[in-house]
Amino acid sequence: MPGKYFAITTPESSKIVTIVGELDETGINILHYAISESTFFRAGKIQEAIPDAVQAIRHTLPACDSDILIESTHLGISGALSTQVNAQNTITIPPHRQVSLKDKQTVDSAAIPALEASLPIGYELLDYVPLHYYVGPEKKLDPLGHQGDSLTVAAVGIAAHKNSMNVIEECLHRASVNTVRSIPLSTAAAHATLISDEKYEAMAVIDIGHCVSNVSVCIDGKIIASKSFLSGGESITQDIREVFNAKDPELIKHSFGSCVPSLVKNTELIAVKKTNGEIHLESQSKLAAVIQARVETDIIAPILKYIDKEIIPLTKLSGGIVLVGGTARLKNIENLTTMIAADLGCPHILIQNPTELAPPYINNLPDELKSPRFAAPLGVLSIASSWLETEPEQIKTVDESLSFGTSVARALAGVFGA
Repeated sequence: MPGKYFAITTPESSKIVTIVGELDETGINILHYAISESTFFRAGKIQEAIPDAVQAIRHTLPACDSDILIESTHLGISGALSTQVNAQNTITIPPHRQVSLKDKQTVDSAAIPALEASLPIGYELLDYVPLHYYVGPEKKLDPLGHQGDSLTVAAVGIAAHKNSMNVIEECLHRASVNTVRSIPLSTAAAHATLISDEKYEAMAVIDIGHCVSNVSVCIDGKIIASKSFLSGGESITQDIREVFNAKDPELIKHSFGSCVPSLVKNTELIAVKKTNGEIHLESQSKLAAVIQARVETDIIAPILKYIDKEIIPLTKLSGGIVLVGGTARLKNIENLTTMIAADLGCPHILIQNPTELAPPYINNLPDELKSPRFAAPLGVLSIASSWLETEPEQIKTVDESLSFGTSVARALAGVFGA
């Protein structure tokens, strides 16, 4: 008996990944995948390159003569196009009465206007998830049955930039792709990275991409915060290009780069091909110093400070930090992260930098997709499959146009056991 055929596509700043899967009682079986290296979906660039962006999408789709009938396609939204907002809403509870289900539903639905009022100009709320409840002053995981004079919900919303999403919608339609749901990449990597036991620890997942770095903080089985930083591996590559006049700075970065100069021999020399074709010997420790400056200043330090000052002290991250994404492949990046955490007063935090991913819900993950570079697309695959399991009837009723307002955050919470 065949399962449900579905697809996910994730237009990111450096690549487009499309995966077609079959969901059955054993999990996900991957039927097709393709990767198109592309910069057309970079924020601010796509408007001038719609035909090229459409062609890049088409390159990742199954062949026209394929016998795969895709029932639904799910779109991953780049962190550069989405943002998180927070809001609280409170209702009064009559004296001597316990909080009822109707009270909970009322306070939840009333949080939506509060979140919409917090949106930046030009953004549209996709959906939201209630993070915490307070009955009076007391925090409750489940408020039902408790007594107090008020019920408060602290909610987090996920919003997308409307104009940019309209352009992506146009590209997808031109490529004959109709999506039914939109899923933020800012939290997706956590779903592919954290195993069932880890997700109930206090952990942070940092996904360092080409132009955007995302962080998700997970506590008690919920993603309680996420944020996108407009910095990534491209800035490091540009520094190497400018400092060394290198013809192929990306190759130099991954072949010889290190994030910690003290772990590189001062006398070690590397051959760097210049833009004029000449080959010069350069100091590997100098290369490491260039990389460290950018990674520390623009990527790791701002993210760790955000976690430590705005979300949860680093010392309380019992499960530590997991580094994924293409730029997480840089040598000694976990050592640099440990050093920065120590400077922030947390010298013993656990830093994980997996060499490959192995999500248990995928039966036949291709070797290429096991790279941490694909943590976000695999996370979107996980969320999409969860939706197919829990809301199959909505797939047939959703309009064929790109759909906002679908339960993105509730899917996120559902996968994490909220």
